[in-house]
Amino acid sequence: YAPVPPAGVTRPGEFEEMDSVVITVMNYGNDFIDMWVDMVDVYQHGGHTYIIIDDNWTQNSMQSGFNNAGIPSSAYTFVNWETDSIRVRDYGPEFAREADGTRHVVDAYYPGRPLDDVIPGQIAGASWIGSPLQVHAHDHMLAGGNIMTDGNGTCFFSNILYGYEKPSGWSNQDVDNLMANHLGCEQVVTLNPICLDGTGHIDLYAKSMGSNSILLGEFAPDTYFDGTVYV
Repeated sequence: YAPVPPAGVTRPGEFEEMDSVVITVMNYGNDFIDMWVDMVDVYQHGGHTYIIIDDNWTQNSMQSGFNNAGIPSSAYTFVNWETDSIRVRDYGPEFAREADGTRHVVDAYYPGRPLDDVIPGQIAGASWIGSPLQVHAHDHMLAGGNIMTDGNGTCFFSNILYGYEKPSGWSNQDVDNLMANHLGCEQVVTLNPICLDGTGHIDLYAKSMGSNSILLGEFAPDTYFDGTVYV
């Protein structure tokens, strides 16, 4: 793994055009099968869906759902990898982009779930995404659900960025330096997360909708989490 991406990389905004989506599915029953089929039916109009799965019943059920919905096989690919959980939004790769469009995978540490933790490296090395991508791993526990950007150097997080996600012994400046070097965060903006959500992630109450717009949820003022313990 290379230590840091080239200077000048940025993390794309979620609102930017995509060419593919990666999801993880597990055996949660027929209701979830129907939901995933509906998701892939929508995704096919914007790109290819890569489905990380390691369960024959679920894969066969999804395949039947795709066939019944008329979703062409060219719209999706099953990738048979083991995982610990379904939360690929959190443990999956972050992407950094050079000015010419070259992509790099940024791989944060995902503790407690070793199968999930290696997924970014597996994705980066897989031939199904084109040529292998360079991986830049680090020890910060930044989850994908706790970052959003404007695609132009401003990065938004909840304050757990400096709380439980931060490695022991790191200063806040160490975190800022990491985000700047790996994801092109020229400006870091932190928000207070909502209380009792189980994660503290920013994606539960805020979403970047464009380079100059953010959708915010409204919650009671006493639902506050300081990034370390609930209060």
